[in-house]
Amino acid sequence: MSRSIYDIVKSDKGSKDRDALSSFSYDMNDEVRFLSTNCVSLNLLYSGRVKGGIPIGHMSMVSAPSMLGKSFIAMNIARSAQKAGMQVVVIDTERAFKKSMANALRIDLSPDKLQVFRESSLEKIEGLILSITDQQTMEERQNTIFIIDSWGTLVTSKTLKDALNGNDVNDMTEAKKKNRLANILLNTQATFFVVNHVYDNTGGFGDPLIIPGGRRIAFNCEAIVLGMSRAKDKNKSTDVIEGHIITAKTFKSRFSKGESKLQYRIRNEGGLDPFYGLLADAMDFGCVVKPKAGKYSRAFIENDKEYKENDIYCVEFWKPIFDDTEFSQYLEDKYTFTEDNTVVNEEEFLDSIFS
Repeated sequence: MSRSIYDIVKSDKGSKDRDALSSFSYDMNDEVRFLSTNCVSLNLLYSGRVKGGIPIGHMSMVSAPSMLGKSFIAMNIARSAQKAGMQVVVIDTERAFKKSMANALRIDLSPDKLQVFRESSLEKIEGLILSITDQQTMEERQNTIFIIDSWGTLVTSKTLKDALNGNDVNDMTEAKKKNRLANILLNTQATFFVVNHVYDNTGGFGDPLIIPGGRRIAFNCEAIVLGMSRAKDKNKSTDVIEGHIITAKTFKSRFSKGESKLQYRIRNEGGLDPFYGLLADAMDFGCVVKPKAGKYSRAFIENDKEYKENDIYCVEFWKPIFDDTEFSQYLEDKYTFTEDNTVVNEEEFLDSIFS
């Protein structure tokens, strides 16, 4: 009687040149864990979950035009990673990392918790990442997040050499080398968060914003959020600009519904707003009502006071909504990709055609 594949895998002990087959097997009981962006709207776009975010052990990316808070999102994820006990490696290709921002976000700057490398050479970054991951156990890799800020400024050694020699030519191998790097990142099985920019599509067809840097980086990412536009956030009472509101969508995700669109806000004082972007959904769900122009209250709280919109984006307003209503479930039903969302053909119909 022939053995099953299961029996072969179970009995295999490997060899000096190969690990045991069981070490390559996917654990069906392994649940994906997430690192929060510290913003509910972004968590929903990446994962379809209120308490989600970017998936641990996978690659994720934010791609957006300049000044849409990409680096700020990355630093919030770094903070979440440290809270989860992970080691953080920042590859700062733009020399944009600021100690002051890290301190403001309460990121631990201890060298055993955070390493920041300033390098933009594709070849050197490839060697740097492999030098770290090749010395780590699988458990250590899965407890490490690499943040690349940003993908767009990676350059080849040839480009740097040509620039030094005054040769104004493009390196035609750059996209190929970026694709190679993207494949290497994927196969380390560490967590990667990539900051990228976009190009305007002037051709008039397809997406108005194009993610650059080789096609493989988009293929290999589990989740990509695309920042599309920003608007000034003015205080309606004082007309003072207090920050910017960014409209973003799920460009790709294996966890949330594609093309989901939400807004998030970067405040000049206070940074990434945890709750901005939820008001419309809260009103659709019915837990927040508008008793009069410019005022909001919570429908499930008897005699709740009326808030101006400027005053609702705080824990005091939103915590009871998440604690005492089914609003979280409403959001996850709306934004999470599940098997129930797929079209399943009837077995009898298929049998009638292919049997």
